[in-house]
Amino acid sequence: MSPADEPNGILSLGDVFARILLYNPTLAAYSQEIRAQEALALQSSLLPNPELEATVEDFGGSGATRGFDTAETTIQINQLIQLAGKRNKQSKLAGLDTELVQWDYQSRRLDLFAEAAKAYVEVLAAQEQFNLAGELNTLAQEVKNTVQERVSAGKESPPEALKAEVSLSASRVELENVRRRLDISRTRLAGFWGSIHPDFLGLKGNIYDIRPHGSYEDFAARIAQNPDLARWTAEQNQRQAALALEKARTAPDITVSAGTKYYSEPGDTAFIVGVAIPLPLFDRNQGNISAARARLEKSRHLARESEMSARTGLAQAYTSMLSAYDLAVNLRDTIIPAARQSFAAAREGYQQGKFGYLDLLDAQRTLFQVRQQYLDILLLYHQSHTDIERLAGGTLDLDTTTIHEDKQEIE
Repeated sequence: MSPADEPNGILSLGDVFARILLYNPTLAAYSQEIRAQEALALQSSLLPNPELEATVEDFGGSGATRGFDTAETTIQINQLIQLAGKRNKQSKLAGLDTELVQWDYQSRRLDLFAEAAKAYVEVLAAQEQFNLAGELNTLAQEVKNTVQERVSAGKESPPEALKAEVSLSASRVELENVRRRLDISRTRLAGFWGSIHPDFLGLKGNIYDIRPHGSYEDFAARIAQNPDLARWTAEQNQRQAALALEKARTAPDITVSAGTKYYSEPGDTAFIVGVAIPLPLFDRNQGNISAARARLEKSRHLARESEMSARTGLAQAYTSMLSAYDLAVNLRDTIIPAARQSFAAAREGYQQGKFGYLDLLDAQRTLFQVRQQYLDILLLYHQSHTDIERLAGGTLDLDTTTIHEDKQEIE
């Protein structure tokens, strides 16, 4: 991707998905593999080429066979004829190989979409954390000014002003750290479309938008749509086709020959025909048949293991999402408002001389800690929901994600 293709506006999650489809090298590699498998499927449907065979006998010897006077020249065409429907079985197997690669492409595409959706939310959270750190820095400056005024008025001792200065410096350091984390999260997101220098201005979406979702049973009912599970039906069909092909190979193929023979001395010509049939006395393909049968059984076990893993992951993600939702609602509706009131009361009380500076600092720290915790929980909520959509075979588009643009403020 050239620098001119780097987006420089406000990106939506749909924009990110579109760029992944266009520029992600992993998906490009899968696309080439699909093309390769389609080419192999074409190759498997072709008839074997005939062979042209020419032989010259009875020449260059001694006596009557000296020179070419008594030479016999044979020209014939040999054609392998596959029996027991081997070519059709090979073509079917190659087609199922292609289908498997297509399923793997779908799985990888959803993996990338899920990972990108999580990175997208991380950027949204980092943007809010940067705003929060900016608020903290502004507030620390205001508190320092208030403390300085009280020190100048003789209402506070000079060491209190030094504490306020230290608090302000700490807030500046935190602001810079958060800015760097935001840069890292932006770079990680851009990496999904092959960029290392993100130039986009920001992201659409509101990380504060949370809402109850369907029951576990609703999501579990959709789990069959997960390509990680759907692919196993194709793989078992592929394994069965491979077993059928190996069984067909026990039937020996025949080679038919037809040609002419020219006798130099009398100058006569004769026709020849022939048939060659392998005798399956020792190699009856029994090893390959046993291996194909074992691989078919192996795919059945792996299919069951994959379904169990998906259902276990879905249950864990659903529990995590519900827990995050409950805690986020409690923080939004109860804990954060209480922390705001506590800080406002401590600030007013400090200005009136009723509370000390440490009381004010403690209330300030508590308020920003719970707001930071709220952002962390929101991030967990959205990422858990993304995991659920991935495991339930969701499309992970804007209709199934929980990121929305109409912003809900925290009061």
